[in-house]
Amino acid sequence: MHKFIAGFLLSVSLACLSPIASASSPVQADMAGAVAKPFELSCGVGNGLFQGYVKGHYYNYGSSKGIYITQYKIYQDDELATYGDKANINLAAFSSNGPVKEVASPDNRRQDNQWHSVTQNIPSIAGSKVLVRVTFVFDRPRKKDPSCSSELLI
Repeated sequence: MHKFIAGFLLSVSLACLSPIASASSPVQADMAGAVAKPFELSCGVGNGLFQGYVKGHYYNYGSSKGIYITQYKIYQDDELATYGDKANINLAAFSSNGPVKEVASPDNRRQDNQWHSVTQNIPSIAGSKVLVRVTFVFDRPRKKDPSCSSELLI
């Protein structure tokens, strides 16, 4: 069994800036009585050269949970002048009662420091506690793509 399940917390890579993570108090969702908790996750790498942000919701359906990313913003320092549409946002959910579930984005996330709508989700997760991890893979043409991760226990 994975180490994160035992402690439910993993340290974020030392290459990442301190992640910002938040989840607000539950609100009633429109989805058949499900309880929704909005959340935000962010991280950066390269002393601020690359930063990624996501906004989404965690839904508690009772017997299962769901994680939904609805918006993202990726910043790339202007001096790099390599804006592209090939960044990635990978979503993972870890639960003590089920297998790890992961969803990788297409290789088309924009790095223009603007908020973009997106639909990326893991709709069915078993367990009472869920660790959500978002990993940003920033695009650098002809160079190794830097990445960072941020996590939130819900």
